[in-house]
Amino acid sequence: MNVAFVTSLRFDSSSDSLKLPLVDSRTFGYFVRLEDAVESVNKNIGDLRECLYDYVVIEQINQGIHGETEKELWFGWNYELNCWFPRPKPSELVGIVNFALG
Repeated sequence: MNVAFVTSLRFDSSSDSLKLPLVDSRTFGYFVRLEDAVESVNKNIGDLRECLYDYVVIEQINQGIHGETEKELWFGWNYELNCWFPRPKPSELVGIVNFALG
């Protein structure tokens, strides 16, 4: 069994690289069904942006100690439309997983 965690992320905007430093993150919650996690982002339930975060990642993680991340869905904030949009994982973050649990 796996769970889909919804985590918002903020990186230092003065840095040329997203990889470092991660300034802030917040795991807002989790869902048993991936579809429910996606819906929560699409509807911005709980204000995932909080006028602070520019990225959201949904991570489908297996249960257990050091559970494997099976799937990631990335979203970026659209400042013009005030909504989240699907986007590829930033290339600077390839190889980094489990933002939800650390």
